[in-house]
Amino acid sequence: MPLRNLVLAGGEFRTMSYLPLIEYLEKEGHLATIQNYYVTSAGIFFAIILSIGCSYKEIHDFMTTIDFSTLMNIDPASFLFLHTKFGVDDGEKIIKLCSKILELRLGSPDITFAEHQRITGKTITATGTNLAKLGLEIFSPAISPTMRIIDAVRITTSIPFYFFPARYNGALYVDGGITNNFPIDLVPPHELNHTIGALVITPMAHSIETASDYMNAIYQCSIMNNDRAKSTKYAYNTVVVNIRRRNPLAIMEKPEILLEIIEEGREALTNWLTTHGEKWRENLEISLEE
Repeated sequence: MPLRNLVLAGGEFRTMSYLPLIEYLEKEGHLATIQNYYVTSAGIFFAIILSIGCSYKEIHDFMTTIDFSTLMNIDPASFLFLHTKFGVDDGEKIIKLCSKILELRLGSPDITFAEHQRITGKTITATGTNLAKLGLEIFSPAISPTMRIIDAVRITTSIPFYFFPARYNGALYVDGGITNNFPIDLVPPHELNHTIGALVITPMAHSIETASDYMNAIYQCSIMNNDRAKSTKYAYNTVVVNIRRRNPLAIMEKPEILLEIIEEGREALTNWLTTHGEKWRENLEISLEE
């Protein structure tokens, strides 16, 4: 099989820019051959819906019609208890959405990593940041077979300061992006020729004017340098989407922004295919012959 591994970095709503890549992979016949998903944060949503067999059209229609405001669960009182809650959103609405998708397609909202692999034949590997250990933790059928997929969703998407940190097995976890936002380095070296990934990079503002700017700057500082280094090291495997900076709440007020983000993803894919596409396809063919 020519393509086996798909790596998707985090990037909240900006990951909608991955849609053109998914469309391209489906048209080229690569989507059906993917067996392993290496994901962080919002990337896990794509891993779930792709692994259960959703087509590009199904994903596009769902992503472009969903009201993102319905995924927010902010309790105004939480702002008074930031010193104990460490966030303002408990993440329950996102978990309910993922649970419903898993139940509709796989029969249960509580599917574990091992059960998901057995049913779909696909492997999801997700990252989390364990605050007790001050480091990266990896979740997969091999490492955490009895862990529920939705528990990994809750962990890897727990953006600091916004979501309450996730509690699992007595430990506190936050977004996997803090320690490994683009987990392409988890792909075995001999599998790189069978791999493609997507990474969102957004230039920071020159000034910090709001609390949101301040928190986002801290969050981005923790991941930006690693992301840029990996985008260079794995250039032949990585579609880098440069997304211009936007207020995360803007997409809820102006849905047309989503279409702009998708087009930015399409432009990035076109540029990558022009620059690295031939070499990537050549590597796939060499690997297939071997």
